[in-house]
Amino acid sequence: VDVATGRVRRLTRGARAREPDVARDGARVVFVRLLGDRTELATIGLDGRGQADLTRSAPGVQWSRPRFSPDGRSIAAARLLPTGELDVVVLDAEGGLLRALTSDRARDVEPAWTPDGGSVVFRSDRDGVSNLYAVPAEGGALARLTNVIGGAFAPDVSPDGASLAFSSYRATGYDVHVMSLDLASAPPAEPFVDRYPASRPVAVAHAAADHPYHPWPSLRPRFWAPYFESVDEFKVGAATGGADPLFRHVYAGALDRGFDTGRFGFQGFYQYDRWLPTLLAAYQDDSDPVEGGGSARSREFNL
Repeated sequence: VDVATGRVRRLTRGARAREPDVARDGARVVFVRLLGDRTELATIGLDGRGQADLTRSAPGVQWSRPRFSPDGRSIAAARLLPTGELDVVVLDAEGGLLRALTSDRARDVEPAWTPDGGSVVFRSDRDGVSNLYAVPAEGGALARLTNVIGGAFAPDVSPDGASLAFSSYRATGYDVHVMSLDLASAPPAEPFVDRYPASRPVAVAHAAADHPYHPWPSLRPRFWAPYFESVDEFKVGAATGGADPLFRHVYAGALDRGFDTGRFGFQGFYQYDRWLPTLLAAYQDDSDPVEGGGSARSREFNL
């Protein structure tokens, strides 16, 4: 959106894009692209051209909050692996993982660069509460920046590097705070103590061959339910039904017996819903008692 005029330009189509960040030179945008079984980091020009994926992730990998370094050569982001490790990593802006800045089972997310590109500030729950930490961009020991009870979230560093803005939570809700930032005097972070249970092994991909979809094996009835009614006469019956996983075929049927007439009645329907229009067929065959004794048989078919 152009701030002066309010004009909006669309940059992506069908990308399911979120969490954008603009490079300092204003030429490129990095964002998270949502796919069916994972997410990827991608870039696009601010003119809407040249969209390309930066990562080629395995199924189950999730990326969040990518941020360009001040010189535009690197990108910091949080990466969640299928085994549960959620760490801050640095990638080359042209693609390719450079290094992991954290490597443990704490929840390390929301990276933000310092203006000189020398450190990355991020949020972590490594002490049981979400607090803010800093780590050298080339890797190294962590420094603690906050120690609050309600949690500190979404950090960002001022352009001069002297202040740190973040949100925090307390009984009255979320607030925005600004604090002085002096990495040289920040205390070292306490060692992370892993109290989580062991990770489950990653599920092995199913090795069966693909085949065309066949609804018939799943259509057999898998339940029955007794019922009774007493509109024209007291009837007792049972009903069943079924559907395939894609709901292209849906059916139900019921059989009952009237106590006054002693006759059996049947009703059922079938619906086919693969194409428009939907096909619905219904059939009913029952009997109703008539005044003076006896019963009247009725049949009805609708399509």
